Amino acid sequence: PYTLVYDNRRLNLPNYNEYIDLKAGTVVEGHNAWTMSSDSGGDSRGAFELPEATSAYLPSPARPTLTAAECAAGVAAHPAATGTLGSDAILRFDWVPPGSSFCLRFNHTGDLAVIRVVDTDNGNYGAKLDVDFYQHH
Repeated sequence: PYTLVYDNRRLNLPNYNEYIDLKAGTVVEGHNAWTMSSDSGGDSRGAFELPEATSAYLPSPARPTLTAAECAAGVAAHPAATGTLGSDAILRFDWVPPGSSFCLRFNHTGDLAVIRVVDTDNGNYGAKLDVDFYQHH
């Protein structure tokens, strides 16, 4: 029930002022329903700030990649416990270190984003990611 929209798109999130538009596969300045950013995580170690109305899945043990089917099944059976910073859900950088992956499901549509962490930066709270996006039918 998924159509691959784009795959293995390298996206560089330079700092916490930029957002990744997961649906479009681009880095943007403004925030919308399917954007992901980063922040300090409340402890200056860095974290991904997740889009509203999403569920996350972190495979255990950590794996370098996930398929759409694994993502959908994982979110349904084992949604990740996310941290919170204010009203925002976060995944701390140390929960998803470089070489690991996680995925997000947009709860309103069922669309999926599979995200592979290439690198993170605790100084600027930036990240380098490879992203696949799947549209749900």
